[in-house]
This record gives sequence, C-alpha cells and structure tokens, in this order.
Amino acid sequence: MAVAVAVVVAVVAVAVVVHDKLAVELATETAVKDRFGLGWRPELALDMLRHGGDVEILEFIAEDWFAAPPARLATLTAWCRERPCHVHGTSLGLASAVPVAQERLLAWKNLVDATRPAFWSEHLAFVRGGGIELGHLAAPPRTPATIAGSLANLQRMKNVVGTLPLLENVATLMVPPGSNLDESTWLCSIVENSGAGMLLDLHNLYANAVNQGWDALAALDRLPLERVVAVHLAGGRRWRGRVLDDHLHPVPEAVFGLLEAVAARTPGPLDVLIERDGAFPDFAELLDELAHARVRVAAGRARRCELAARTPALQASVTAGGGEVEAFLARLYTDPALRATFIADPQAMARSAGVFSALGEKLHHLDREGLVLVADSLAAKRQR
Repeated sequence: MAVAVAVVVAVVAVAVVVHDKLAVELATETAVKDRFGLGWRPELALDMLRHGGDVEILEFIAEDWFAAPPARLATLTAWCRERPCHVHGTSLGLASAVPVAQERLLAWKNLVDATRPAFWSEHLAFVRGGGIELGHLAAPPRTPATIAGSLANLQRMKNVVGTLPLLENVATLMVPPGSNLDESTWLCSIVENSGAGMLLDLHNLYANAVNQGWDALAALDRLPLERVVAVHLAGGRRWRGRVLDDHLHPVPEAVFGLLEAVAARTPGPLDVLIERDGAFPDFAELLDELAHARVRVAAGRARRCELAARTPALQASVTAGGGEVEAFLARLYTDPALRATFIADPQAMARSAGVFSALGEKLHHLDREGLVLVADSLAAKRQR
C-alpha cells in the first residue's frame, strides 16, 4: 500500500515538470496535422469507402478480429495499409488488481503483429471479477491498489506485445465504491507512470462530470494533456436523471466545446474519432459532425497560436530565481491585450508563462471582474 501511495505522490512532482515544459513547447510550436475519422461499423462500410477523403482514419474493435480466419484478417490488414487505422479493445480489463490472463495478452500480440495499426488502445476499466463477467466496461475503485494493478498489467502487456496501448478513460454513472482518489489524479498516476499515451474520451469525461457534480473543464486541466494522442467523441442520453454513454446519439455541443479546449491545450497532433454504435443516421450527418469537429479543433489551435504569439515577452520576464507570480500579475495588470487573453483562458496562459504549478486550482475560481477592477484601479493611480 505504501508503495502504491508513493506512486501517487511521485506523479504530482512529474506533473509539475510536465506543465513547466509546456511553456517551452508552446513558444516553439509549429503547425500540427490533426486527423479525423470514424469507428468502423459494417453498416457504415460502404459509405466510408465512398467518402474516403472525408474519413481520414478508421477505428476497428479488436474483439471483432481476435478469432478471425486468415482471409478475413487480411481484410483488416488491407485497411491498415490503405489509411491510418486504430484498433480498439473493450474486454481486456487492464484497470484491475487482478493480473490479465496471458491468453488475452497473446491475442493482442497476434492482432497487432498481423495488422500493424497506427495505434492500438484499451480502456482503463475492469470487466470481470471473482469469475463473473460483467459484459461491459466498469470503472474500478479509484485507489492506490488499482493504480498499482493497472501498472503491473501494463508492464505485462508491454512484455508480451512489445508496445503499450493508448489508455482510455471510461464513463461511470457514479463514483466507484471504495474510491479514495479523484478521477484525474487516478488517471494521471497511471498514464504518467506507465509511459503510455492517452485516448481521451470527451463524452466519458462530460458524462462523469454531470453524473458526479464536478467541472469537466477543471478536470481536463488536471490531466496529462501532453500525452493525449487521440480523442473519442460520442453522444448519449439522459437516463434516470444521469447521462448514459450509449453511442446512439449525436455528439452534444458541450463535448465539442471540450474538444476545442483540448486542441487549445495540446501540443501534439490529434486523431479525432467519432464513435457511433447504432441508430445510425444518414451518413451525411456523420460527415457534418466530422466537419464540425474540424472547425472546433481549428479554433482551439488558433487560440493556442495566438497565445504563443502574445506571450514571448511575458515568458522572458519570468525568472527561476523567484517572483514568478508577481511578474505574471504585473504584466496582466498593465497589458490589456494579455489580460483579455488570460481572462478567456487562464489555464493556458498560466502554462505558457510557467506559473501553472504555482496558481493551479486557484485559476478555476478566477475572479475575472475583480482582475479588471484591480487593473483599472492601478491604471487610474498611475495617471495621477
């Protein structure tokens, strides 16, 4: 238990370094090539072929192919050669104190070796316990024990497959019983300490925020966004007063808003995938959703580039010797353009200036009106 708790403590220190590193990456960032696509479903296959230019990447469900005969498996391999593809798992049960069965790891190795996808991924979930198959993804208790179990399973997977999967956050209708860590801390601990990339499911993040009563954007800023490689978008519905992640409905505007926020905060290219598992609309509607995703990512990227262009002098004024926060505030109080950008997105600018670790959670409760009042008051005093 003590070792597992130490993992949580250690990742906090790592996160500080990561956030500071983002300031450098932001200043030197070049254009990134984001890609957009859909989850492959038989019902959509013909339309995906017809609209190949609009669907840049495809995602295949691994369980559909584990036991496929060679001729059928060759079809998936051909898809993976034609365009970038992801292979996505749902049944491994990585996030568990119980070791994943060897035969499941070998099935993944065989599939990855045969198809060589651009990326492969699995959920940070458990799907069985005590010999009982749940039949669906379940969020484990957010505890040091499940962190340690997840890390051990990931090491076993790397030993067998040779690489690590992208790790996906899961939706839950409640805080998993027995949890003593919040979701962001739990996820960050596993992702950072495993060295894996992240598949960030924004509808899952949104659903959990609504169901559990926390701020999705605030939680987003506590995740290791520099490790996000891919993003899932999906839709759900209200069910008994909560949000159910069923993949049967259009992507809600709140989730597109989170996508724009991720694009504004993430330095690397993103693969953005829409998941639709049934109740399929006309394919044109899915293409419209992809087009809207492109617009929101572009808006986020523009915000990030604008921030980088506006803050080089601010970065130069911050020194390692101390006084970072005071220097940051002094510029905000005296530079109206920087202040307006900060008010629009305080977390991103704090990262850019290298003071996120000092201000952190305080930015989620920023008194924007008070900041303007202080600046106006100081300006008036300077004119006297």
